[in-house]
Amino acid sequence: MQEVLEEVKRESIRSLVTDGKRADGRAFDQFREITYETNVISTAEGSCLLHLGDTQILVAVKTAAGEPYPDSPDEGVLITSAELVPLASPDVESGPPLSSDKYIEIARVVDRSIRESKMIDFGKLCLEKGKYVIVLFVDIHTLDDGGNLIDGATLACVIALMACRAKKWQLKDGKPVATDQTQPLPMGRVPIACSIAKFGEALLVDTTHEEEIGMDSKIVFGLDEGEHIRAMQKTGSGPWSREQIKAALELARRTVSDLRKKLKLEAAA
Repeated sequence: MQEVLEEVKRESIRSLVTDGKRADGRAFDQFREITYETNVISTAEGSCLLHLGDTQILVAVKTAAGEPYPDSPDEGVLITSAELVPLASPDVESGPPLSSDKYIEIARVVDRSIRESKMIDFGKLCLEKGKYVIVLFVDIHTLDDGGNLIDGATLACVIALMACRAKKWQLKDGKPVATDQTQPLPMGRVPIACSIAKFGEALLVDTTHEEEIGMDSKIVFGLDEGEHIRAMQKTGSGPWSREQIKAALELARRTVSDLRKKLKLEAAA
């Protein structure tokens, strides 16, 4: 029965898109309303609660001293994880928070967008080359899955990192010790992700949970201020032509430019 209902919903959504419409009345290139609040978790050094339409995402940032990766002995470490609160989606059974393939994908795309955009100057997070660096833990929690989780999670992470007041660390007797002082993270560029979903020949931004049931597939572009692609991920099995990919990238660039101006997300000077 569930499969029948899903197929009915899928066909209904695709019929609407074919007629040039969306269930919530938005244009194909229109994002839902975005609101957010920072510093919502007192025990985190940076946090953001973001609403993207019905999607609600909470991100927390904490720091610790740890060992660097062997291939980057003088750079800090970024560890990104994503979890689903079961009550956030009817697709998940009750129980403790879960990490499925969907949420592993979210963590990877967000992590790649932050790293490859050079949002954080990881070289400035080194305490002693080869021995101690600052480790950034970025935890993503989906509280309500209303669709377009990658875009929402990336945005919430970026805002949380920009708001972060990290502990200052110093070496004492050769060991890292946290001080009572805090400082902002060393910032560079500010990435924003934009997912473009394909319904036949139609391209849509910011798909809802229901629309994602009906789409062929989607491509996520992580873009910096220079409109350079810093991360890219295809979800779903539907094929894309070269022309459709070019059109999707152009749509993503226009959309990200508008979001950046609206939300006033600028790179550090």
